[in-house]
Amino acid sequence: RSKKLRLNYRTTDEIRKVADAIYEGTEIDNMDGDGEPTTGYAALRHGAFPEAHLAKTFADEIDWICERINTLKTSGYATQDMCVVVRTNDLAVSYAQALTSQGIAVHPISRNRADDPDIEGVRVATMHRVKGLEFKIVFISGMEQGNFPLPASQGDAMQEKAHLAQEKALFYVAASRASNLLYLTA
Repeated sequence: RSKKLRLNYRTTDEIRKVADAIYEGTEIDNMDGDGEPTTGYAALRHGAFPEAHLAKTFADEIDWICERINTLKTSGYATQDMCVVVRTNDLAVSYAQALTSQGIAVHPISRNRADDPDIEGVRVATMHRVKGLEFKIVFISGMEQGNFPLPASQGDAMQEKAHLAQEKALFYVAASRASNLLYLTA
């Protein structure tokens, strides 16, 4: 039997709480045929509570992200400490192009392009791609309806439930990649 790790060493407790909130009121399958409550976890560090920004347009969202990136660079963070995480490959391309057009150095990471921490540039990746990675700052962007969660394909109630569970897991993965700061934008 495996042991359940209850202390989070990667993120601040504030980021952990936002990531965990996606599972509030549900039990997680512990792979032993039982449900596992989502309580009893903690992080050892504290920091700023994640910030959410709802923009009126895509351009406004990009401007807000760029302002934050430039402020963070001024305060000592390197561009490679930051990652903009989105739900789909098409969104990753759109955000990378928009950030580049605003003068932000970008380094997309994908299945075909590994992350090299020595290369400068804000990382742009999908929620699937950031599994196993860690960044000091994460922007989960494009969180509007139709992008996240992705609409479920037509199916029965079990398929829709499984789809929603997968979308929740992707959000949890994306949010828990941040060690210091987390931003949510739409």
